[in-house]
Amino acid sequence: MASFLAYLGDALSIQKRFVNITSTTNNVTKNGDGLLEGVAINRIKSTISQKILGIDSNKTYVHMDFAVQSSDELIELKTGSLQRMATNLVSKTINTDNGVSRNVMRQVSAMPKYAKSLLKRQHLPFENIVIQNKKVYYSVELEVGSDNQPVSVVLDTGSSDLWVPTFQLSAGIGYFNPDTSTSYQSSNSSFGISYGDGTYAIGTWGNDTVSIGEDVNVNNVILGVVDNCTASQGVLGIGLQGNEAQGKNYSNMPMLLQQQGYLDNITYSLYLDSADSGSGSILFGAIDLEKYQGELTTLPLVNINDGGMSTEVPVAFFVNVTSIDGTDSTLAETTYPGLLDSGTTLLYAPTEVYEAIGEKYGMKSEVGYVHFCDAWKGQNLTFNFENDLQIRVPMDDMMYKLSYNNGSTVSVLGLDMCLVGVLESPGDYYVLGDNFLRSAYVHYDLTNGVVSMAQVKYTDNSLIQLV
Repeated sequence: MASFLAYLGDALSIQKRFVNITSTTNNVTKNGDGLLEGVAINRIKSTISQKILGIDSNKTYVHMDFAVQSSDELIELKTGSLQRMATNLVSKTINTDNGVSRNVMRQVSAMPKYAKSLLKRQHLPFENIVIQNKKVYYSVELEVGSDNQPVSVVLDTGSSDLWVPTFQLSAGIGYFNPDTSTSYQSSNSSFGISYGDGTYAIGTWGNDTVSIGEDVNVNNVILGVVDNCTASQGVLGIGLQGNEAQGKNYSNMPMLLQQQGYLDNITYSLYLDSADSGSGSILFGAIDLEKYQGELTTLPLVNINDGGMSTEVPVAFFVNVTSIDGTDSTLAETTYPGLLDSGTTLLYAPTEVYEAIGEKYGMKSEVGYVHFCDAWKGQNLTFNFENDLQIRVPMDDMMYKLSYNNGSTVSVLGLDMCLVGVLESPGDYYVLGDNFLRSAYVHYDLTNGVVSMAQVKYTDNSLIQLV
């Protein structure tokens, strides 16, 4: 093995101008200046901010009949002939007028818009929002201001602030012009935030109305209105209040959803779906019982911030990673906290763990550890947590295809080369990015300061339980 890796190193040294780092869904480019096409290369390391939500809206209907039962607790929909139909089963324990508890199972089928207006009166305390897989991040669509300006932002569990640009950062993502929104109010105080990838955003604090998902119109949303930034897209941070920028203490988007009656509790569940899926979902106020295997395991949060410094109370979604196992060996035995961060593309690991995983599965190069893309098919990395929780990540999901600036694939001996998707953390903590989170179903409970996780189950089925 050593002699082969030496040969592989010689071969790669001849081909130093790596360009694209891709998975089945990821395709990003590194040029000679250390930038990726559309994304700074360090952004792939650690944004410490971003993520999203979802329901498959790409349904084709032939015919649909429906009936709405007049009840605050129970809505029944009867569907006719459908080419495709998505059905959500929602379970909730409610109290009748005489105080007797009963369990209601209601079936809510995908419906055309003319039906949804009838359901607004029967609003249920959960929101299921589609998040788009953009290869190196997940995005959600917002409408900002009185004139409903469309803006696409990164969904980020690793930060807590919403900010939108006032100019076009990238094609097709939109921007916000506060001058055309009659509901916008500026605080005339400076906004500023920076991320683990080195990007920053600077502007002014303000507030306005923001719409997210179907018929979810949130008032008095505090946001950064940015006119100077190095990021490629705005960010919807949905983390804990203690992680808000500049030490501010305000109600962010998850809190406002609860305060304005859209949720019973400040919780959400994240389901990224598989790497080759075009979208995932974030489910506010509920858990989808079909999207995971076994039982959810609740984990306490660790009292540190996203810089690794101790805090009096939890301010970010750090949980203890007790060890990591390969298929035939243990790769990490020391307990380190790990940040569950949808805004980071890859896994970041403390130095000795990064080197152990890299040397086990690849060879060091200028872009990280690399190996043949198909070298580890059928093998897993197993992440061990407190309370006997294990999450298995397929090595296939850890391999990111390399290519040149012209789009051609980097290969040796006719075999495609991949980056092993782990990078070195800046401190003694993990950042558990999207290549980990795709293997986990995670319920974030901001009310009680805990998270719950289980091994993901990829399925179109949905059984929604309110929490």
